[in-house]
Amino acid sequence: MTSSKKTSPPFALLIAFTLSGVAALGHQFLWIRLTAIGLGSETIALMGIVTTFFGGMGFGSLMAPRIIARHGEASAIRWFAAMEFVAALFTLAAPWFLPKASLTLSVALLPILGQTGSAFLSAMLLLSIPCAAVGTTLPLLAAAARFQTGGRNPALLPILYAVNTAGAVIGTLGFVHFILPKAMLDGGAAIAAALSFIAGVLALKHASTENTDNWSRGVWRVPSSRAMKQARRSLIAAMALAGFAGILLEVAATRVLGQVLKGTVYTYANVLAIYLVGIAAGGWLAAQFRHRARNGITRRVNAWLLLALASASVLSGWMMLVVPSITGDLAFEQRRSFLAQGILEFSAAAVVFFIPTVLMGISTALLLQRAEHFHLVGQAYAANTIGGAVAPAVATALLSSSLSFADYRFVVAIVPVAYVLAASLLLRWKRPLHGRLRLAGAPVLVAIALVLPFAVPELGLVQPREGWKIVSYHEGLHGTVMVSEDQRVPVEARATTRLLQIDRHYFMGGGIGFADGRIGALPVLISPMEPKSALLLGLATGATAGGLVRTAGDQLQNVDAAELVPEVVRFLPQFDASTGGLSNNSRVHVHVADARRFVAATPGKYDLIVGDLFHPHRDGVAFLFTREHFQAVGGHLNQGGVYAQWLPLFQLDPEGLAMVIRSFLAAFPEKENWKVAAWLSGTSGNQQALMLAAMAPGTTGEWRPPSDADTQRARTAPTIYREQGKDPAHLFPNGAKEVAALHWMDRAELVRFAGEGPQNSDRHPRILFEAPRAHAKYNVDLEWMSLAAIIPFHSPNAAPTTTEAIWRDALALSLEGETLRIRAMHGDAHQLRDALEKYIQAFEITAKADIDFPPVVDTLQDAINQSPAVAELALPRMARASGSAQPQLWKAWLDYLKAKGDRAAFEKVAMEAQATLRTTPRD
Repeated sequence: MTSSKKTSPPFALLIAFTLSGVAALGHQFLWIRLTAIGLGSETIALMGIVTTFFGGMGFGSLMAPRIIARHGEASAIRWFAAMEFVAALFTLAAPWFLPKASLTLSVALLPILGQTGSAFLSAMLLLSIPCAAVGTTLPLLAAAARFQTGGRNPALLPILYAVNTAGAVIGTLGFVHFILPKAMLDGGAAIAAALSFIAGVLALKHASTENTDNWSRGVWRVPSSRAMKQARRSLIAAMALAGFAGILLEVAATRVLGQVLKGTVYTYANVLAIYLVGIAAGGWLAAQFRHRARNGITRRVNAWLLLALASASVLSGWMMLVVPSITGDLAFEQRRSFLAQGILEFSAAAVVFFIPTVLMGISTALLLQRAEHFHLVGQAYAANTIGGAVAPAVATALLSSSLSFADYRFVVAIVPVAYVLAASLLLRWKRPLHGRLRLAGAPVLVAIALVLPFAVPELGLVQPREGWKIVSYHEGLHGTVMVSEDQRVPVEARATTRLLQIDRHYFMGGGIGFADGRIGALPVLISPMEPKSALLLGLATGATAGGLVRTAGDQLQNVDAAELVPEVVRFLPQFDASTGGLSNNSRVHVHVADARRFVAATPGKYDLIVGDLFHPHRDGVAFLFTREHFQAVGGHLNQGGVYAQWLPLFQLDPEGLAMVIRSFLAAFPEKENWKVAAWLSGTSGNQQALMLAAMAPGTTGEWRPPSDADTQRARTAPTIYREQGKDPAHLFPNGAKEVAALHWMDRAELVRFAGEGPQNSDRHPRILFEAPRAHAKYNVDLEWMSLAAIIPFHSPNAAPTTTEAIWRDALALSLEGETLRIRAMHGDAHQLRDALEKYIQAFEITAKADIDFPPVVDTLQDAINQSPAVAELALPRMARASGSAQPQLWKAWLDYLKAKGDRAAFEKVAMEAQATLRTTPRD
């Protein structure tokens, strides 16, 4: 090489490689997201995709040296540009073919290879080539830039590594927080492709200005001495171990952080960004060592860095315990802005990741620099990424095993052991002590491997509520799943109070979830046919399935239930007391599967399909609310069958609710004779949910108005409740008139409420990005906001004198009162009087019709007992509305006036009461 070469990499190449890093994270996010639509949202499927991504990159890195050896260094920039163009073209087409291709492949392979095998092989077949294209970019550009500098810049590779990783940080935050929420997946794919294309064009433009006459082939000569070969093998092995340890730490720590953080699409982007920031900072620091980076020093420095990483990874295990105190009770914080939540997630990730990732960045950059000395950049980078590809597979195997541990210490402890092994490979012993020291080091490493699991603390951050005791606990691949029961109730009643908890955020079942049985019962009651087969998407504690099975009765022959989390299925028997022994019901068949993939894979058709209450702000759940998913579910209905999808109003803002309804209406168009309507119902904790129901064509039937005989089946309680003397009529205590009143909106009202606007679809999953923002911004206010939005659109009463019609009007008024009361609780105090007025109006219209309407009676009674002002306003109107039917109200009014000392008013009301009741009110 000539001495006239520059010693710093050309600016154009630095910009090209930065853009390449930005685009690479855009590609990665889009490929993972689009492939997961078909492969499923299980952790196993996601691990398969991540493994393929790193494995493909490793294969590409191995190919780069062969390309250069065959075509010469003159071709390096052109091949870099070509690989960027390949990645760009794949990403550009991905939104249109990747979801369908992944679904088709996974369904075809599932019977042959099972869940894990089909996920890994499908991802490999679909993503290997584009991932390999991305993997070639670093070795190719390193070769080109090395030629530009004449090989005299020892900081070259650290600089390239740092700018590429910095670009990845920009790509992570930019795509997830800004580009994709606005442009969606197909627009984001176009932007990622454009960035790759620009990076390639910049590189080609630079190549065209260079004199390449002196660029030659065969510059990647391999040293042939035995010592050099040993050094090369040790370096490659160390890089593989370092890559394995780094990704394993990321996988395990991210899973542990998920116990505390929100688990949204933004959460994982924020955690990944901090991970990459540390590596980029480490790469930049490594570039500052350029004047001291000679072969021997670099080898020893790297060995000590890897030993420091071993210590830092143990420290990370301990720092994970500090996360809850940093974030506060993030899961239950009621008023925290989206920005504040993001800052807390950054902080939590920084505490866990920053020190080890900075050391990772320094170590990896210096190892690559040493690899350049041996002309092994491609092989070293390949070893690093292939080691990273092995890590998710190892984590999957360990965390899905039957080992009885309640933490991640055994996974995290593998990380420092791997770093110690990598360090030992780089330490060169002087003979004749070489063999002895190596021999003595083996038992030391074994001792370290045995001790380190106990140096890492127990990482289970999920604890039961105060006064509750753990019944069952498992911490595995899908997170922490715990069953607890209330110790404050009698022993014989504890089985019915059991609570299912997933991580720190989600609670279901038992004492707070038994009312969820109406989620399964209501679809049966309104269905025009007596269902003989049913499919449940989502199982949890089995409350929904139990309500469905009890209400459908003996004619129900088969129930399939798809549940994503295997630990939830394992704990189903813990809730037999409140589900009527669902786990032993021979008609119920539980499948551990992603709901979307199960729908695609099953050939069966059903009379009834029920989509349970899903949490739309959780990462990946938005794809259960897309038009394509609704259409796929509808394709599995028999003629006249019903698909009921529940929407949690307490987790959707009005715009998100309208968007899902638009998608549902589009999936079941009126012109194809689909009938669509909506029902409103309270769930556990009296939180409100909206049930969208679609009736398949092929029948002249209408939505069935249930009779009291129909509702009696839903009102049957499991044996243990009857033994405890509890009212078995808890689901629909007021029978058919209550069920009829829950009918809220027909298609016309739904169309009027939803209006014109965007839908939630696979390529435009707006709920994925908007639901977490709405949840962070409004939190507990979401329910009253959504209720206030839909209440004016409920179906008008065709016959206002019927019991059902009066019930519906009273329910609307009481819900309006509830929304106003909740607003008042959060600072809008003047709404309290308006809320009270709504409750009183609901009482008046039901009392005058001699209809018992429990939803408002208890609320008004509590308000009267707490506030004299409420008694002053409510009691006169309630007593007069009830007439002679409720003498206790007249007595309560008189007692209030007596206690107040208003004798004149007391005597006047006493005369009015005597005339109304024909007697004096008595106890």
